[in-house]
Amino acid sequence: DIDSIVDLEVSDDVVQLLLMQMERLPAGVRYGLKVASCLGSSTKYSVFDILSKELNVNLRGMLIDAVTKGYMIDCAGGRIQFSHDKVKEAAYEMMTVEDKIENHMNFGLILCSSVLENQTPDNETFFLAVNQLNSGDGCSLSDPSKRLMFATLNLKAGRRAIDLCDYNSALKLLESGMSLLPDDHWKSEYNLSLQMYRVAVDTACTLNNAAAVTKFSQEILTNVEAPLEKLHALFCVMKCLRTASKIQESQQLSYSILQQLGESLPRERGDSDLLAEIDSMRTKVLNMPDESIINMKESTRKEKDMLLL
Repeated sequence: DIDSIVDLEVSDDVVQLLLMQMERLPAGVRYGLKVASCLGSSTKYSVFDILSKELNVNLRGMLIDAVTKGYMIDCAGGRIQFSHDKVKEAAYEMMTVEDKIENHMNFGLILCSSVLENQTPDNETFFLAVNQLNSGDGCSLSDPSKRLMFATLNLKAGRRAIDLCDYNSALKLLESGMSLLPDDHWKSEYNLSLQMYRVAVDTACTLNNAAAVTKFSQEILTNVEAPLEKLHALFCVMKCLRTASKIQESQQLSYSILQQLGESLPRERGDSDLLAEIDSMRTKVLNMPDESIINMKESTRKEKDMLLL
């Protein structure tokens, strides 16, 4: 009885007992459980349908058999999940380390291909696909072109996670992408590296992860050629300092950014000339017709203006 087994106190004994029980299952059910354990605790049936076509097996049928035997549960929304975390752990332990890596890589490639070919975006399946590739140990790949492809997929997935406001997942995906870049990536893959590190420093800044901001911004400051890109990294460091209540350090860094932008350093609040200029600008704007404001020319120095703001 599965419920009785998972209620045992010693977790290692639970997994071993479940493994012994699973070894007596039909081969098809065992295979279905192995596949499901690679994908996670809960997965959509549609994902298994995609894999079934490429693997030439009926995974849905295998999993339905697993449900009848108590190893898995049918859920709302066309999903299926393991009946207990220990069941998933035992199913995963039926495979060797080599089999696990091979399956993760294979499943990731199949799912990525399906998602990228599909015109309707499916974020859940895309994230699952990229995470499968990462679990498949892409860093061990010897083919540089495949490593770059996986790095680019991690960047794309990271950006999608940001769009969904899942910044923690985004940062993990971006770090996985960075690990796949070649040693000389700032020379051989400059544009991809710049995109990866700029998105990463922004994401770390949003999470107020000062250590990550410092790490990624240092990479940018050391390797990037464009002055404005360096200033953007410094701006993220400044924001983290301010959030950490390191006001003086943040202020000093903000003055450094202004100087590098070619702007004058801020004057004291009581400066009479400053007050007169503010008053003059306020009066000028108040007296401008709406049409003049609407028809104002677009700034030619957008990135500088964003940093100044």
